[in-house]
Amino acid sequence: MFAVPFTNATKAELWKKLKLLWLVEAFDELKPSSIKGCIHKADRQLERLAQYIKDQEDKTTTTATAMSVAITVMTPVASASD
Repeated sequence: MFAVPFTNATKAELWKKLKLLWLVEAFDELKPSSIKGCIHKADRQLERLAQYIKDQEDKTTTTATAMSVAITVMTPVASASD
């Protein structure tokens, strides 16, 4: 029996074809509800990220304001005799 030798090029080509076949099959089985679920999950994660960023900005603003007040309180006021 005659056998075709597998070279790296033929193996690579075979993997490309298999991956494409798997991808096509996966999309054939994909349901709109799956896509909708992924979008909703991503939306929730983005909302959590936005809230985290807002909280960090608020924390930074609060800290900066507190430092500004502390510096103002600690700064000596020049007297009229100076």
